[in-house]
Amino acid sequence: LSTLLASGVTLVRALDIISEQEGMNKDERDIYKDVLQDLKRGISLSDAMESKECFPDLMIGMIRSGEGSGNLDLVTQRLSIQYEKDYKLTQQVKSAMTYPCIVILIVTFILPQFQSLFDQMESLPMITNILIAVSNFLVQKWYIALLAVAVIIALIRIIVGIPSVRRGVDWLKVHMWGFGKLFKVVYTARFARTL
Repeated sequence: LSTLLASGVTLVRALDIISEQEGMNKDERDIYKDVLQDLKRGISLSDAMESKECFPDLMIGMIRSGEGSGNLDLVTQRLSIQYEKDYKLTQQVKSAMTYPCIVILIVTFILPQFQSLFDQMESLPMITNILIAVSNFLVQKWYIALLAVAVIIALIRIIVGIPSVRRGVDWLKVHMWGFGKLFKVVYTARFARTL
């Protein structure tokens, strides 16, 4: 959208081009076509996006400010940069999660294969005993472990969704030793750019 708007293409035409792109799934295409229809009816882009309830609040707010200032191409360019950085960070987190997944596979599938070997030994180190116990639990009662992880994730999301807790988490971020200064600089830069 940023590239099309910067090259002088109208907003309606730009969204029309985006909605006809190859490689887009049907749901995304339908959303863009709905936004395009709303634009053709005279609804602003930010209101059309907000009504779909699938775009992030930051994006809607920035689009709204870009419409008001007449700098929609610059705003969409900044959003593009921001979401590309977020995507790269998400990919790094996913790649970092590969190691724990491999460890879980080893503990649940490979370690039980060596159980007969461990049974022949007189004594095992405490860490090995703990690992075998964890392996047995994950093999025999995997559904409890899966349920516990789901409950913990849901509880964390609910708790962090409480505004006062969220403020506390944000306060901890900016006062964290080592990274607090970095978070302050990033948040200040985002605020100043948005303002």
